[in-house]
Amino acid sequence: ARPNRIVFNTIIKAWARSNLRGRESRSEDILRHMIKSCSKDEMCPRPDKVTFNIVLGCYAKSSQYGSSRKAVKLLKEMEQLNEKPGWRTRPDAITHLLVIQALGRERTLNAAEMALDLLHKLQDQYMETRDEVIKPNKIHWNAVINSFANTSSKLHGAAERAEEVLKEMQDLYYNRNQYDIKPDRVSYSSAITGYANEGRPLDAERILGMMIEEYRNGDTRCKPDTIAYTSVINSWAQSGEPGAARRAMEFLQQMEKEAEHDPDLRPTKVTYGCAINAWANEGSGEMAAAVLHRMEQLCEAGDKEVCPDKIAYNMVLKGFAEQRDENA
Repeated sequence: ARPNRIVFNTIIKAWARSNLRGRESRSEDILRHMIKSCSKDEMCPRPDKVTFNIVLGCYAKSSQYGSSRKAVKLLKEMEQLNEKPGWRTRPDAITHLLVIQALGRERTLNAAEMALDLLHKLQDQYMETRDEVIKPNKIHWNAVINSFANTSSKLHGAAERAEEVLKEMQDLYYNRNQYDIKPDRVSYSSAITGYANEGRPLDAERILGMMIEEYRNGDTRCKPDTIAYTSVINSWAQSGEPGAARRAMEFLQQMEKEAEHDPDLRPTKVTYGCAINAWANEGSGEMAAAVLHRMEQLCEAGDKEVCPDKIAYNMVLKGFAEQRDENA
């Protein structure tokens, strides 16, 4: 018996979900085989939207070079095939999200701009048609913010672009009745990360302040957590600003105090590591060692999640080394 579309989709899904090298190209090869076969045989099992989305999901999680471009190409191909009789490849909201996620993994400003442009086109199309199948949601917008926030370069102002997208979400919610696009914890935390990656702590603090205000006004979805505070501490550690380490410690101590009644603000190994790095960058080995000692105490008390690793010890050594160089 001839295998049907369900069989092909199952095989592609198996490849896409595997950890095997080359799973991306193998998944698309099967898709290409289906398309080519249908160009000669009208009775063949044609790939549909689900088939394409499975392959796109593979590219959305891929770190392989060129995956984002292949995802964009597949999206365009879906649109073209859907114009032909008998084909059901109309891209939906999930399709666009997967392409946006693939573009985000490229970690370039150009790819982030492409993701935003794709989202804008989808949003405009939805506003024009009110078709729920293509309606973008909060996850789409957060993915675009994350794309800008995690670009690899620190010199192109990508953090501002991340905040601009955040403000677009606020505008859609407050002024255009798009109630399911209200920024949440992920939205604000991603914007904070953008400024942290560029070493701009005051802007990171400002976004955290916006987040805290929303939470105090009753939106529990904007409750700041360990990730948000850790990103602010990291922004100070990376900034090189005078007094950066002391400010980072103030946030760490605030987290420790509030964690006594709020486990969502419990510092992690990464949090303490950022504070150690802040002191090390200022050439203060003693203060870096004091934070390390705090980690060791917590670890001995049973908190295995904050046990210091080799990276933490190396950062303390870096602090003493830079301190020695300054005193030389």
